[in-house]
Amino acid sequence: MTLKFKKSNRERFMSDWRKCLPAMREYKSMVLMKRNGPILTGIYLQENRSNDKYIVIPHAHSLLHKSDSVSLNLYYPLKNIRNTYQDDFTIKSHGREFPDACKRLHAQTLFPLGEDLSLSQILRAYKIYIDRKISFITISMYIDPVCYLTWCGKIDEAKRMAEKNIKILSDWEDRSFIHEGGRQAFFDYLMGIPEHPEKLREIREEQIKILKIEKLPDYGLTCD
Repeated sequence: MTLKFKKSNRERFMSDWRKCLPAMREYKSMVLMKRNGPILTGIYLQENRSNDKYIVIPHAHSLLHKSDSVSLNLYYPLKNIRNTYQDDFTIKSHGREFPDACKRLHAQTLFPLGEDLSLSQILRAYKIYIDRKISFITISMYIDPVCYLTWCGKIDEAKRMAEKNIKILSDWEDRSFIHEGGRQAFFDYLMGIPEHPEKLREIREEQIKILKIEKLPDYGLTCD
């Protein structure tokens, strides 16, 4: 019989993963995160419904468009040693497998989990994720790169990225844009991002307060 998690077990898991990811801090139970300028990155130790196993999910979230919660963009659960399926951990297996799991996490993630993060690294992660169709592709996956380029002052590149993404999204069904005010409204919004970089600064400051992440360390984003 697999033992169910108690508070002490979760605290132990978190303590171990903090040692694996010293750049990050606890955001809430079973969640570690850090900031790099306009980007949140972290891991989510997602429990199953029986509360006796968890998986490790590295993910990213943009602070440059409005949201009431942290998204799981670039969702890529830690795989097993053979890299064939997502690994899960029980109370017993965590203690036995954690050291190797820590090494695998750093090797498998699409973006670095240490202090430093660059624009080119995060853009590459989005490209790999979309090209490989790793998981469900949300519309925000086409917003974030445009925002990051604009944040870094690469306005011409941001405009070209917006135009490219509009061509891709033109094949999406109308229902994909329901929450964006409709297809044309979304396309206008996407093209407008590079025109108003100052708005991104305002949105980021608002999002920091809304998500209550003031205490998370911010290492800045390298605009290479």
